[in-house]
Amino acid sequence: MTIDAVPNFSQEPPSTSDPDNFDVRADSAFTDLHDSIIPGINTTIEQIDSTVEQMNTIADEIEANKEITEQSKNVSLASSNFKGEWNNLTGALNIPASVSHNSKYWLLIANLTDVSSSEPGVSSDWEILDFFPNPKWVIKTADFTAEAGKNYAVDTIAGVINCTLPLSPSIDDKISFLDLKQNFSTNALNLLRNGKLIMGNVDDVSIDQNNFNFSLVYTSEGWVII
Repeated sequence: MTIDAVPNFSQEPPSTSDPDNFDVRADSAFTDLHDSIIPGINTTIEQIDSTVEQMNTIADEIEANKEITEQSKNVSLASSNFKGEWNNLTGALNIPASVSHNSKYWLLIANLTDVSSSEPGVSSDWEILDFFPNPKWVIKTADFTAEAGKNYAVDTIAGVINCTLPLSPSIDDKISFLDLKQNFSTNALNLLRNGKLIMGNVDDVSIDQNNFNFSLVYTSEGWVII
């Protein structure tokens, strides 16, 4: 963005060295200040503020792109070295390697002599793979109506929570859910279908398994859990 130069005085400012023209120059200087110089300064300040805001936006985008690039590298690494479900592995396991465990994907960051003794999510030998960087999670502690495109971190410590699904979803609408306090087995998350099928069924669905983090995608057959 171009920042305009501040306007100058139209003639020399008043000076005691030229007393004969002091009043005329003073009047001219005052007019210049009022009509152009002060407004020009204000315009320049606004342009500087706008430029700073644009630079901050660019910096945020650069940082986001760095995160996405790093995530893409991890996803590529994990995909090419995926070893399957952690529960089924035994013996030594060296990096690069990735596994699935508790409905999540994990990247190995340290060589293991016995993979079965290092559980993802418990041991620091693993790093979780988030295929969707920086999701914005909305925390819910009471009954709510879900909106397409949102991510909900559900806290059922205080009791069972009912989630009413959208009344008029569109094809490919997606809603994600997270068991925030790993408490679904004690107090379930109930999905109220609101007239639409869930997994082809006409019944509401109760999620009562701890750490069952999932997404719903709307299809021509209704909501599908993925």
